[in-house]
Amino acid sequence: MSENLGSTWLWEPRPRPPSTSATLVLLPHSGAMAQAYANWADWFSDDIRLVAAQYPGRGQRFSEEHATDLNDLAGPLAAVLAREPGPLFVFGHSLGGLVGFEVCWRLQRMGRGPDGFFPSATPAAHQSHSLRAPSEAELVAQLLDRGGMDRVALEDPDLLDLVLRACLADWAMTASYRYGAERRVLECPIVAFGGAEDSAVPGALLGGWAELTAGPSETHVLDGGHFYFDGQMAALTGHLRRHMRAQRHEEDHDIEDNEQPRGHSPSYAE
Repeated sequence: MSENLGSTWLWEPRPRPPSTSATLVLLPHSGAMAQAYANWADWFSDDIRLVAAQYPGRGQRFSEEHATDLNDLAGPLAAVLAREPGPLFVFGHSLGGLVGFEVCWRLQRMGRGPDGFFPSATPAAHQSHSLRAPSEAELVAQLLDRGGMDRVALEDPDLLDLVLRACLADWAMTASYRYGAERRVLECPIVAFGGAEDSAVPGALLGGWAELTAGPSETHVLDGGHFYFDGQMAALTGHLRRHMRAQRHEEDHDIEDNEQPRGHSPSYAE
């Protein structure tokens, strides 16, 4: 596997630290680029390496065809991530949650099982993901209702066309996804997150993730809708840091849940 493939699939929101205690992989939602996670670097200490997946057709991969089969994302991503040293954790929001499960499953089969999986606003992989194809008008209405997309892009015809093409490809990927007849269970802990006001993925659906791990499982339902973390970054990243520390058997030396991100508050402590 060449270094170039890694740089194609992974984007880093900040320079790689000289030494890392763990890597957190961030998998985008439908229609999004890796850069959707740009501000996450403010919420983690420098020893945590952050990498976000860049799907084909997004960002620097704009000229590539969009994937319409989830395996076309999970396979290459797992191959790249298998080479990452040290503890590895995977966070995936919405579509990213399904991608994340398949990536974690492949890593586990490679003997590079992740240390933790964090699905967000995603029904468990073995639950039904059957979807009716939305019209463009319905898709735009969903984007406006759920958030997670710059309204300026939705008001510009050219940008809107790019967003819709990405979202429709991602819809096809989700609609064709199948967990399969074989029972597949991760060995690492699964900690699921969601929004209390998320009409697309009610909190009750998140409990199904507990059935897909042989390890510990938790569910955290935070205030907000499908993109609950827009107003809950302190709470969400606080949970993530705590679970990552627990798996790494580290002392509690990170920032507290109620603190502000780095660069925004002098109270941040490494």
